Amino acid sequence: MATSTSKETNTGLRRGLSLWQAVGISVALMAPSMAANINPQGTAGLVGRATPLAFFLAAVAVLLIAYVFVRLCQYYQHAGSVYVFAGATLGPRAGATAGLSLLGTYTFYGLVTASATGVFGAQFLDDTGIWTDQPSWAGFVVGGLATPFDTFLWSGTIGTLILLVAYVLATIGCIKLLFVDRKMAVPMWEVVIPLAALVMLGYTMWRNVIPYPDENPARWFPIVAFGWVLLVAVVMIASPGLARRLSLSLEKVDATA
Repeated sequence: MATSTSKETNTGLRRGLSLWQAVGISVALMAPSMAANINPQGTAGLVGRATPLAFFLAAVAVLLIAYVFVRLCQYYQHAGSVYVFAGATLGPRAGATAGLSLLGTYTFYGLVTASATGVFGAQFLDDTGIWTDQPSWAGFVVGGLATPFDTFLWSGTIGTLILLVAYVLATIGCIKLLFVDRKMAVPMWEVVIPLAALVMLGYTMWRNVIPYPDENPARWFPIVAFGWVLLVAVVMIASPGLARRLSLSLEKVDATA
């Protein structure tokens, strides 16, 4: 008579994260909801009643860029980090440039999060009557940054401009992979999609620089963003060995994350 030797599979929950890792993920998951609640106000102040149209065009741009990442993921079967795709398709210099561009983006986005904490935290204290008639430095106490709303706008704009550079590199890599090297069998007409993504990315960056803002601090946004990308590009071109090591390190860290 045959006997079963298979062990009973444990289907219960397993603890895979530490306390601080769980806290970090919880805070990170707040970002989409914060963006949905904050971005419309800033857009409405700039374009007024055309805000729905602006969000529609942004959705189109997101779908075009999504095509790029879908195709790249189909070939490389990777988690989807932009610096890995840029490095795999365009070489280690492009990958390292994209990775360091993201470092600049996340640095400025850290200021965005801190300033948002200052804005909403100070407003919460005022609405609940805990701290009314607040001075101008109230946001500094709550969020760790002076003039938190200005910091939110400034750092968010600079970080986004740098992020667009990484997206441009990934999109160019997608075009090279699919339609120049022909690594995947896709219809040639699909080249229109990544080209349209490049056009929208380029137009967005161009409209944030031209016409050049005359008033401070907006006039410094493109300078800071371009300065960061230029510094990264010069270092990567001047030191190909460093670019190769950095690109491999980023790929290895991303694979084990």
